[in-house]
Amino acid sequence: MLALAIELTLPLHSRTVPILIGEGLLALGFLVLAIRYASLWLGVAMILQGLQFSLHAFYIVMERERDWLFVAVTNVVTLAIILCILVGTVFAWRRASRAARG
Repeated sequence: MLALAIELTLPLHSRTVPILIGEGLLALGFLVLAIRYASLWLGVAMILQGLQFSLHAFYIVMERERDWLFVAVTNVVTLAIILCILVGTVFAWRRASRAARG
């Protein structure tokens, strides 16, 4: 949601740093959750978000224009993060329902 708001409200030349800050904060949030709950799936989501952050940083440092590779990697990593969170949530719900049944 934050990335969409940035894309819609900021001019093209000033979007990079806020997007990078958002990616870093998201990775940090996953790190806090992974440490708090000692969860493998949150750790994987954190690593994937770190990959996303690194991709953005690479394109900034190399001053490269966003190309098809950037778009493809961004989409694949985002889908992998969503899938990881979804699978982890389903496993957690199943574990909680089994524990409630006794």
